Amino acid sequence: MQEDGYKKPNASQKQKMKDNQQTLLIYLGVTVAIDVLYYVIRVWWFGELSRTVWFLFLLCQVFYALSLQRLYAFSKPIRSSSAFFVNDFNEIKGTMTEFFQDILIVQWLLQVLGLFTDYAWMLYLVV
Repeated sequence: MQEDGYKKPNASQKQKMKDNQQTLLIYLGVTVAIDVLYYVIRVWWFGELSRTVWFLFLLCQVFYALSLQRLYAFSKPIRSSSAFFVNDFNEIKGTMTEFFQDILIVQWLLQVLGLFTDYAWMLYLVV
Protein backbone atom coordinates (compact mmCIF):
# COMPACT_ATOMS: atom_id res chain seq x y z
CA MET A 1 0.00 0.00 0.00
CA GLN A 2 1.15 3.50 -0.76
CA GLU A 3 0.93 6.25 1.77
CA ASP A 4 -2.11 7.73 -0.04
CA GLY A 5 -4.13 4.58 0.74
CA TYR A 6 -4.17 3.10 -2.75
CA LYS A 7 -2.77 -0.22 -3.77
CA LYS A 8 0.41 -0.15 -5.90
CA PRO A 9 0.52 -1.78 -9.34
CA ASN A 10 2.55 -4.95 -9.68
CA ALA A 11 5.07 -5.57 -12.47
CA SER A 12 2.56 -7.14 -14.89
CA GLN A 13 0.14 -4.25 -14.40
CA LYS A 14 2.92 -1.76 -15.07
CA GLN A 15 3.75 -3.66 -18.26
CA LYS A 16 0.08 -3.58 -19.33
CA MET A 17 -0.01 0.18 -18.78
CA LYS A 18 3.14 0.59 -20.88
CA ASP A 19 1.76 -1.67 -23.64
CA ASN A 20 -1.53 0.25 -23.66
CA GLN A 21 0.30 3.56 -24.08
CA GLN A 22 2.37 2.13 -26.95
CA THR A 23 -0.79 0.82 -28.61
CA LEU A 24 -2.42 4.24 -28.32
CA LEU A 25 0.64 5.88 -29.88
CA ILE A 26 0.46 3.42 -32.78
CA TYR A 27 -3.26 4.16 -33.28
CA LEU A 28 -2.58 7.88 -33.21
CA GLY A 29 0.32 7.52 -35.66
CA VAL A 30 -1.76 5.48 -38.11
CA THR A 31 -4.62 7.97 -37.84
CA VAL A 32 -2.38 10.97 -38.52
CA ALA A 33 -0.61 9.17 -41.39
CA ILE A 34 -3.92 8.28 -43.07
CA ASP A 35 -5.22 11.83 -42.60
CA VAL A 36 -2.10 13.38 -44.12
CA LEU A 37 -2.11 10.86 -46.97
CA TYR A 38 -5.79 11.52 -47.66
CA TYR A 39 -5.37 15.28 -47.61
CA VAL A 40 -2.26 15.29 -49.77
CA ILE A 41 -3.62 12.91 -52.40
CA ARG A 42 -7.21 14.16 -52.55
CA VAL A 43 -6.62 17.90 -52.29
CA TRP A 44 -3.25 18.38 -53.96
CA TRP A 45 -3.48 15.65 -56.55
CA PHE A 46 -7.18 15.50 -57.43
CA GLY A 47 -7.93 19.15 -56.69
CA GLU A 48 -10.94 20.48 -54.87
CA LEU A 49 -13.28 18.37 -52.77
CA SER A 50 -17.04 18.67 -52.71
CA ARG A 51 -18.85 19.83 -49.59
CA THR A 52 -20.14 16.31 -49.04
CA VAL A 53 -16.65 14.83 -49.07
CA TRP A 54 -15.39 17.55 -46.73
CA PHE A 55 -18.29 16.83 -44.39
CA LEU A 56 -17.54 13.10 -44.40
CA PHE A 57 -13.84 13.79 -43.86
CA LEU A 58 -14.67 15.97 -40.85
CA LEU A 59 -17.12 13.35 -39.59
CA CYS A 60 -14.28 10.85 -39.83
CA GLN A 61 -12.14 13.16 -37.69
CA VAL A 62 -14.86 13.36 -35.05
CA PHE A 63 -15.06 9.57 -34.88
CA TYR A 64 -11.26 9.37 -34.65
CA ALA A 65 -11.18 11.87 -31.82
CA LEU A 66 -13.99 10.21 -29.87
CA SER A 67 -12.58 6.71 -30.32
CA LEU A 68 -9.05 7.69 -29.38
CA GLN A 69 -10.30 9.68 -26.39
CA ARG A 70 -12.32 6.70 -25.12
CA LEU A 71 -9.41 4.32 -25.68
CA TYR A 72 -7.20 6.72 -23.73
CA ALA A 73 -9.74 6.73 -20.90
CA PHE A 74 -9.89 2.91 -20.93
CA SER A 75 -6.10 2.71 -20.76
CA LYS A 76 -6.00 4.51 -17.42
CA PRO A 77 -5.82 2.25 -14.38
CA ILE A 78 -8.64 2.00 -11.86
CA ARG A 79 -7.29 2.38 -8.34
CA SER A 80 -8.85 1.76 -4.98
CA SER A 81 -7.62 0.87 -1.53
CA SER A 82 -8.18 -2.84 -2.18
CA ALA A 83 -7.48 -3.27 -5.89
CA PHE A 84 -5.55 -1.96 -8.85
CA PHE A 85 -7.10 -2.81 -12.22
CA VAL A 86 -5.56 -2.16 -15.64
CA ASN A 87 -7.51 -2.74 -18.84
CA ASP A 88 -5.50 -4.94 -21.21
CA PHE A 89 -5.81 -3.94 -24.88
CA ASN A 90 -4.63 -7.42 -25.89
CA GLU A 91 -7.50 -9.21 -24.16
CA ILE A 92 -10.44 -7.25 -25.50
CA LYS A 93 -12.98 -9.81 -26.67
CA GLY A 94 -16.47 -8.45 -26.06
CA THR A 95 -15.41 -5.20 -24.41
CA MET A 96 -15.96 -1.54 -25.20
CA THR A 97 -12.26 -1.36 -26.04
CA GLU A 98 -12.88 -3.78 -28.90
CA PHE A 99 -15.80 -1.65 -30.08
CA PHE A 100 -13.72 1.53 -30.27
CA GLN A 101 -10.83 -0.30 -31.93
CA ASP A 102 -13.29 -1.61 -34.52
CA ILE A 103 -14.50 1.93 -35.15
CA LEU A 104 -10.92 3.04 -35.77
CA ILE A 105 -10.24 0.18 -38.17
CA VAL A 106 -13.44 0.82 -40.15
CA GLN A 107 -12.62 4.53 -40.29
CA TRP A 108 -9.10 3.81 -41.55
CA LEU A 109 -10.44 1.49 -44.24
CA LEU A 110 -13.14 3.93 -45.35
CA GLN A 111 -10.69 6.78 -45.56
CA VAL A 112 -8.16 4.76 -47.56
CA LEU A 113 -10.92 3.60 -49.92
CA GLY A 114 -12.08 7.22 -50.12
CA LEU A 115 -8.73 8.07 -51.70
CA PHE A 116 -9.76 6.30 -54.88
CA THR A 117 -13.46 7.03 -55.18
CA ASP A 118 -16.11 9.15 -53.50
CA TYR A 119 -18.47 6.17 -53.62
CA ALA A 120 -16.45 4.55 -50.84
CA TRP A 121 -18.06 7.01 -48.45
CA MET A 122 -21.40 5.32 -49.12
CA LEU A 123 -20.16 2.49 -46.95
CA TYR A 124 -21.01 4.76 -44.02
CA LEU A 125 -24.63 4.00 -44.81
CA VAL A 126 -23.96 0.28 -44.54
CA VAL A 127 -21.71 0.41 -41.51
